[in-house]
Amino acid sequence: RVVAITFTEAAAAHMASVTGACLREIALGQDTPLGILETCLPGDHDLRRARAEALLGSLDHLVVRTIHAYCRRLLAAHPLEAGIHPGFEIDADGAWRTEITREVVESALREGYGEPGSPVLLELAARGYGPQHLADALGVLVEKGVPPDALGVDPFDGEAVGRALKALESALRALTGAMAGRQAEVKGRKDVLLRVMEASERTPDLLRASPGAGAENVAAFVAKLGETWDASAMKRLGEWSSGKFNKNEEKAFGDAAVNITAAATDLHAALSRITPLDPILLDLARRALAPLLAEIARRLRRRGAISYEGLLQEAHDLLGRHPGVLARIREGIDQLLVDEFQDTDALQCEIIRNIGLDMHPEAQPGLFVVGDPKQSIYGWRRADMAAYESFLAALEDAGGVKKTLSVNFRSVPAVLDEVDRIMRPVMRREEGVQPGFEPLAPVEHNASDRGFIEGGCAPVEHWVSQSWNQETGAPSEKTNAGPAARLEARTLARDIRRLHDDHGVEWPSFGVLFRARGDLEIYLRAFRDEGVPFSVEGDRTYYKRREIVEAAALVRCVLDPNDHLALLTLLRSVLVGAPDAAIVPLWRGELPELMTDLEGPDERRLEKIAALVTEVQRELPEDIPGLARIAGWEHALLAAVQEIALARSSFRRDPADRFVEKLRIRFLVEATESARSLGTYRAANLDRFFRELLQAIEEGGGDAPAIARALRQAVAEEEEAEEARPKDTVQDAVQVMTIHQAKGLDFDHVYVMQLHRSSRAGKQALDDAEVIDGRLEYKLLGAATPGYDAVEESRRRVARAEVVRTLYVALTRAKKRLVMAGSRRPGGKDPKEESHMGLLRDRLPDGNDVMALMAELGAEGSDARADGHGARWFFPGLQAAAHPGRGHAERDAEGLFSPEEIAADTGTLRALGAEARARMS
Repeated sequence: RVVAITFTEAAAAHMASVTGACLREIALGQDTPLGILETCLPGDHDLRRARAEALLGSLDHLVVRTIHAYCRRLLAAHPLEAGIHPGFEIDADGAWRTEITREVVESALREGYGEPGSPVLLELAARGYGPQHLADALGVLVEKGVPPDALGVDPFDGEAVGRALKALESALRALTGAMAGRQAEVKGRKDVLLRVMEASERTPDLLRASPGAGAENVAAFVAKLGETWDASAMKRLGEWSSGKFNKNEEKAFGDAAVNITAAATDLHAALSRITPLDPILLDLARRALAPLLAEIARRLRRRGAISYEGLLQEAHDLLGRHPGVLARIREGIDQLLVDEFQDTDALQCEIIRNIGLDMHPEAQPGLFVVGDPKQSIYGWRRADMAAYESFLAALEDAGGVKKTLSVNFRSVPAVLDEVDRIMRPVMRREEGVQPGFEPLAPVEHNASDRGFIEGGCAPVEHWVSQSWNQETGAPSEKTNAGPAARLEARTLARDIRRLHDDHGVEWPSFGVLFRARGDLEIYLRAFRDEGVPFSVEGDRTYYKRREIVEAAALVRCVLDPNDHLALLTLLRSVLVGAPDAAIVPLWRGELPELMTDLEGPDERRLEKIAALVTEVQRELPEDIPGLARIAGWEHALLAAVQEIALARSSFRRDPADRFVEKLRIRFLVEATESARSLGTYRAANLDRFFRELLQAIEEGGGDAPAIARALRQAVAEEEEAEEARPKDTVQDAVQVMTIHQAKGLDFDHVYVMQLHRSSRAGKQALDDAEVIDGRLEYKLLGAATPGYDAVEESRRRVARAEVVRTLYVALTRAKKRLVMAGSRRPGGKDPKEESHMGLLRDRLPDGNDVMALMAELGAEGSDARADGHGARWFFPGLQAAAHPGRGHAERDAEGLFSPEEIAADTGTLRALGAEARARMS
């Protein structure tokens, strides 16, 4: 009768294991576990132990679930009431969704592109939007849970358009008022100013002739507005919104410049929301997609496939439509506990509210929620701070009590003081967006702990990733991202190596955190050079790994003789190692055609291939750089060809398990990869690859083209999948992860790297959908609804707030020592607002500009100094100037080739490429 809900499977498993551990300690008569109040336990110790033993025996009855698992449990118990297939399954990876979407689109286009055809689909095709565009848009709509009938509502009705026009009219009136005739006072050239003013004067006439509802009317209005506010007028208005005025304007505008800037900002934003609209395209898209979306929904429901988002929606609807079901669920719960509540979205809040809050007090279960809004960092996964705060307000209105947990069991006082110093000025309360900062107090047994201070270290360190110019004896004016990353990486690897070797710090005690993985390989390369073992947490680059790409190419060569790209990949893989100089001659000798015709161990065709390979090998110039290192490549190529012939025959004749076994034994892929860098990890990936291949063959009924196509797509699209881990790997390694992955974890030594990096804006999606302020706003094929800008603005606001919270999460992972590394701009230039360094702009060494301190230390011949708060300021660039690195940054990821060899090979490849292009033309 206890239900505990959290938001990740790992957290649910941890909660259950901690509960079991506490009960075991009590049953054994040990000290009261941390977090258990002695006053809440029976005074009779025999009774206490007996109850703990009884609870341990029934621990499997404790319901500890993720929110999705709990909703699945509800639906499985009440499928008929929910109106879903009794044997429903979760479409976890979207495979069913993709398959059904493709089927529906292909079926619709057979008719739509025929005679007489669909005018809507044909018009979209004429505009350049074909089957893949439609499938992508439908995939997003299904994933976002958009109901098909929502596309039937005209987004250009009077109300939607009216909101956008009202904002435009208000902004225009504000600019006109701010100008107040001052434009006449501008001397000199007025051509650009006049264009702005003329556009401002003509716009009210457009607004008075209101466009009305409907896509065509709005499209005509948008076209006229775009003509009125042409590129030059918009550019000048944008400059005004940034406070950029020429001298004549400054003189004429005077003290009104501030108001003009504010008004220009609002007007520019209002125009930027309307002028890009493409009502005709959006109208075509929604009319084309609405019936297809309805058919996809029908087929998914018939098959019993439910997405994770659909799981929540179905559970929510079940509880809302069937009071009897809700009453039975409530009757079975005495206590409902919800952990990590800051990660909830609005829909999840409603589910919890239905079960544990919205009822008569005498009928509701006990409700206990735990959440730290300062650690809400999953806005991109729809975590909603406004929903969180609304729920807490409702809980307090219902008589609930709010308690603040402020004792930190993890960090030493020096780290907590630094967290306070950095976060207090930047984490400011903003309703529904950002909580206010609340200081943390160290737990009693940590209160006198000074942190890690051995070997010249300090419990708090700021590493300034700025290069030192030895010629001028001063800090470099500019240290770009690449040099800064290499400087940090080399220093990080050496620091960890030193602390492990000289001070006995165990490898797992180090946690290295990144905001993003963009430059991760630079740091891993430095670890390899220094012999530092590392584990990259949650690396989802399985289909980008070289061993998987090459193994997939091997299987594709076997299953699809026409896949010549796979053949090329195989020739250049470690299994064959054919030189690039041989590729063009082999293709010229029709190797692809010979391999296509090779259906089995055909001696005649094998002899032809052998003759071709021998001829190419004999004619290769001996002075090709690196050729001597791969002598005998022709034997490896011929052996691979013979094994492919046998494997093609085996696939048709042998059971699936025997076929896969032969692949593994005959090609020795795993043995080859095990001998390379990180061989145990490569072997683990390949073991997983061949197991999944066997499963795909058995489940697919031996459909070779389908299996080859799936592999080709996975590699081409670099599908996300987590790497395998070696079975016998002891995690005696430095832990490398993103800040998001570190949430809930802690390490003695935490290094937060690349604080200067801002988040890279991703490619603008053509398709999107979101409910904002109770309205569905969406974008299809790049054309947006009039209110879609509210979605973008909301996401920008959340992203800005989460920059602050991710920094808080990163800093509070440290137990004994916290290192913050990043480049600070010289010359007083502010770092970017959206970077973590932007939040540290006021955290400076006492009484010193950072670059001035670096110059002072350089003159002294030192590289670090402590400030008045006990933090150590360290400049790796000064150390690097005194102790040059080993040149690891110039080597390739495997450390196999010298720069001279790479340059020579590159020249050869370019020459071969030129020859190939000439022959093809």
